[in-house]
Amino acid sequence: MTKVPDFQVRAAHKWDSANLDKLAVAVPKGTREKVKARAAEMGLSINKYVYSLIEKDLQEQ
Repeated sequence: MTKVPDFQVRAAHKWDSANLDKLAVAVPKGTREKVKARAAEMGLSINKYVYSLIEKDLQEQ
């Protein structure tokens, strides 16, 4: 596997800090695997799956 250069990692972190908010979600043991499996069924990452659920809920307001 090729190592990503340090300058590229720093640039990615800088972009993330400027453009993204991060959320941490605590769930009961075993829930993460259920979410991961459901996301995979839909062809999504866990992040994209959770984000799509949040977006859908916000649009319904």
